[in-house]
Amino acid sequence: MRFRRSFILVALAVLVLTASLAIYFYSTKNSRAVSYHRQQYLDMLHQYVEHYGTIITNEPRRYALVQAMDQEREAMVKLGYMEKIEIPFQHCVLTGAVSEAFSKLVSQTMPTNDTWEFSIATNHMSIFLACPKKETAKWRKLVADYDKP
Repeated sequence: MRFRRSFILVALAVLVLTASLAIYFYSTKNSRAVSYHRQQYLDMLHQYVEHYGTIITNEPRRYALVQAMDQEREAMVKLGYMEKIEIPFQHCVLTGAVSEAFSKLVSQTMPTNDTWEFSIATNHMSIFLACPKKETAKWRKLVADYDKP
């Protein structure tokens, strides 16, 4: 009887431990995937920046690296870590010196070790942005402050 009771307690403890581990790994699955894709993206970005001179002249290598970075960014968007948005300007046209000044402000203001990326729309009246969702408000404020008449 005592052996049976001990066996049941051990089996129950193993079951609880297994269920706890399964719940933990399932609940952290997205955060682990985001960490992986974020690190891959940042490693490729570092390669791109570090070897810019040789990559820019080696078109196939540059294209492959940019494609791989796009795939990592898309994975982070699908996982809900990042979002892609367009932020319009009401008073600025982002050409010439205005565009250069805005780009300089971005490089001074936003963290350089993160996964954001922006481009200026062809109409020069908005930016297309891919950034972590938690950073969206900061970007909107940056644009609004720069866009004041």
